[in-house]
This record gives sequence, structure tokens and C-alpha cells, in this order.
Amino acid sequence: MVEVKYYPIKELDIYEAYKMPVKDVVVRRVRQNSMPPLMWCDGILYFYVTNADSETFDKEFTSGKFHWLEVYYADMPEFKPVLDIESAQFGGIKINVIDNSMLPLHKAFAAWAKKQK
Repeated sequence: MVEVKYYPIKELDIYEAYKMPVKDVVVRRVRQNSMPPLMWCDGILYFYVTNADSETFDKEFTSGKFHWLEVYYADMPEFKPVLDIESAQFGGIKINVIDNSMLPLHKAFAAWAKKQK
């Protein structure tokens, strides 16, 4: 029999956080030849950048501590599975959005983001 163990994240450390309009979050997510989806949770649209190659971060992750080096977010009260944005730089942008409202880590982030000015 396989034993299953669960180790939830206990702490999220954010090093840089940038609140901006939805359009700017979308434009910042555009990458050459790809457009990874954005995330949404409890009225906040966002994406984050983490350092997956860091031995220290990996070690802390296994003890329940997660690091987001940068997070870009915007108020977006209602979930939309696809955003269609016009940009002078990129033209028309269609980007998928993932609803993370059922994930405790992301709910905690959204609550924190709503308190920021």
C-alpha cells in the first residue's frame, strides 16, 4: 500500500509586487512565441515569477515556505476565462485565465493583494 502524505504551504514570501491595470498585466505576460495563462482568484488577476532553480528555495519549499520573486496583479472583480486586449505594442491579445479561487495559497495571496494600495 502506498502512503500518501500532504504538506501544505505554510508561508508565502513575496519580494516585489506590482499593482497595475489589467491591460498592463496582460501585456507583461506576453512572451515571444507563447502566452502562458494568467491566474485569477477572488477578484485579483495575476501572475508570478519564481526562481525554481534555487537550492535554498527548493529546500524551504519542502518545509512549507514558497517564494514569489515578482508578482504582477490587477483588480478584476469578475472571472473571465479569456481576456481580449488591444495593445499598441502587440496588437490584439487573447489570453487564457485560470480560476484558482479554490486554492488556499492563492486565496491568501488575493486577500493580501486586496489590502495593498
